[in-house]
Amino acid sequence: MSTGLRRAAILSAARGLFEINGFRETSMDDIVEAAGMPAGGVYGYLPGKDAVITAIAEEVVGGLTSTLTALLAQDEVPFLSGALRQLVVQIDALAGSSSRPTCRAPTWCSAWSRRTFATRCFSSPKPGFGASP
Repeated sequence: MSTGLRRAAILSAARGLFEINGFRETSMDDIVEAAGMPAGGVYGYLPGKDAVITAIAEEVVGGLTSTLTALLAQDEVPFLSGALRQLVVQIDALAGSSSRPTCRAPTWCSAWSRRTFATRCFSSPKPGFGASP
């Protein structure tokens, strides 16, 4: 397995655990076990939870930045509502599952509710909210 794939597997395992248990309740031992790699291998890529959450945040920001860059590079820049709709789709894709996770972390539950609300708002445009003029 390549270095990039190993790192991606670690981050994927961590994301899943953070969604289920929350950041504070997830230990590096949990991440090591879920990634199915030796501890030394995991720590070689990401030396601690701070590095893990930073790497996840960088992926999310990188994905959103790429989406915005692509939107701005179009010959005809979309209306704000169209751009926001595409960002919501990107956020939903990054969030992963569409079912409500077990909420032990109030922050995640709140974020999930906002994501679901945003998706509903932009999934069927209504005049004046989420619709292009």
